[in-house]
Amino acid sequence: MLILIAALQMLSLLEGVEFKPAIALLGALMVVFGYNLLNGNFKRMAGSFFALGAIINIYTGQPLSVWIDGVNYMLNIAAILVIMQLFTIPIKLDNYAETLGYLILKTFKSERGVYVFTMLVTHIFAAFLLFGTIPVMLSLLGDPLKKIATDYRRFASTALTRSYAMVVSWAPGAVNILLVVSATGARWLEMFPLSISLTVMGLALSYFMQRKHLSRELLPALEEDAGASSQSTKKAYRKILFIVGIVAGLILLILFLEHLAIGDNTKRVMLASLIMAAGWLVSFARKEGFKEAVGEYMNISLVKTIDLAVLYVSLGVFSKSLEASGILPMFYPYVERLAQSAGLLILPITAIIVFVLSMIGLHPFIIIVVLGKMLASLDLPFTKETLAVSILFGATLAYMTSPFAGIVLTAAKYLDITSYQAGVKWNGLYSAVYFILGVSMIILWSIFM
Repeated sequence: MLILIAALQMLSLLEGVEFKPAIALLGALMVVFGYNLLNGNFKRMAGSFFALGAIINIYTGQPLSVWIDGVNYMLNIAAILVIMQLFTIPIKLDNYAETLGYLILKTFKSERGVYVFTMLVTHIFAAFLLFGTIPVMLSLLGDPLKKIATDYRRFASTALTRSYAMVVSWAPGAVNILLVVSATGARWLEMFPLSISLTVMGLALSYFMQRKHLSRELLPALEEDAGASSQSTKKAYRKILFIVGIVAGLILLILFLEHLAIGDNTKRVMLASLIMAAGWLVSFARKEGFKEAVGEYMNISLVKTIDLAVLYVSLGVFSKSLEASGILPMFYPYVERLAQSAGLLILPITAIIVFVLSMIGLHPFIIIVVLGKMLASLDLPFTKETLAVSILFGATLAYMTSPFAGIVLTAAKYLDITSYQAGVKWNGLYSAVYFILGVSMIILWSIFM
């Protein structure tokens, strides 16, 4: 069903072809057959959100189209994971993780240096790989980090979730950017300086708050492993350059598809990734271990995605039911009065609203549109660009902290931890400090710039 959903997402790029009902049917069937396969935490979350969404839809008399939109709303994330995990097959077959581990051990002298490297590489990849960043990064860095990190799960979870979450505040292709620009009328170029400043500060803060959990030196045994490796440095660099070439080719293909106006940003990423992964897989079709690697993809990688897909359907139904019910617009008069009396303080309040609503399961996409349109229509003492960045800042905090955020759920599943650990436990204090520093920067920017 997951593979069919990904295939139909691709076929929907054809002119005049509509697969929404078919994708929704597959998503609903996946919930029916996959629900009992979920572990306790995922089962409770999926059941609760689906039930709440269903109750709201039934009570407010929503048509079938709202149910279909709800089921489909977050299924594209599952489809991205299906396609992106194809890259893990050639990465495994040609031992790229071992190669990258070898170079990391030769280049960095401490766990702290590796942490900064992991955040920066993840941040760059996330700008175009979207949710596929998690499986791809763990395929490349997972094995080396298990040897290097004293607490591998915490190391990988914080580095991946924080660096990914900050991409949504500045990357021009991010859905959040497109939504907030549409809702507020802000211009991306004028948002970028403040957004990228918040990102740089956030990455630096992540390192300084995490460094007490990171050793100053690599273990002596790891240094011996690096020295004893049979790989030549030149051969290792050639393999890494090939990965860089794959990434560059993927970016160029995405830009080419954008130039041709094929699909939205998510579908362009999926199509470009499918083309690149298919070409790479064909070159490995006769390599020893190919069938075993494909079997691992089918029986391990995709099975992990089932839990996420069922939960994504439930969260989508809940979010879309709230949007269609008319409940959210009822708060407009209260938001208007608050904005008119709060002055500049509406900026941190806006970020808090986005964060809090996300923490109870409402998807940030919906909050961005509703809140953005509400506030942009008012006479506020700052620019629309500052308002837009404030909304995105709240979404960034939610993406790295909320146990219902897609990136937190994905990281939790692939690292075999709970969404509470990946979100609130390991990012809660960091998010609180980042919020204080971030809103201070936003307010100062609105005053002096």
